[in-house]
Amino acid sequence: MQHNFSNFDTVVRVALVGDGVVKNIIRSNGKFVLENLTGFTDAIDLTGVVACDIGWSYTGGAFLPPTPNIVEIVADKIRAAKVFAENMMVELGTENVLSGKSVADIAAISERLKDIQLLGQSGSLYTMEAKMGELVPDALLTEALIKKYRNKVRDYLVLPLLP
Repeated sequence: MQHNFSNFDTVVRVALVGDGVVKNIIRSNGKFVLENLTGFTDAIDLTGVVACDIGWSYTGGAFLPPTPNIVEIVADKIRAAKVFAENMMVELGTENVLSGKSVADIAAISERLKDIQLLGQSGSLYTMEAKMGELVPDALLTEALIKKYRNKVRDYLVLPLLP
């Protein structure tokens, strides 16, 4: 099957379709023979097409984005939550070191936060924030410090901030 795009004065984008799915997008300003391109059944001129990308379905008249995979979406959210929690713990550790806390003080803080840290490492931020609310303030973990980090989590989760 030969597709002739030579009537265009400029380079056009062309979707190469195989089995009803866009497999590649190329630029063309002339003739090409589709049979020379393995795995494609059609070539569609994308001039005027607002959105189309590799992996999209082609129905013969329209391009449709792939249906989101809920498992991948949830897994991505958990991975992002884990990164957020890790960065927050690094921030707290840095703050502890730079404020001059002793090794013994940092060990005591770490011991008190170990369950909270595990929740963050698993991406369970809602449970992590709730557990942070159970912390009893003292000289090392002040009410202001607890509130500051709870609000970081609450902000990430798009929950109302604590006053």
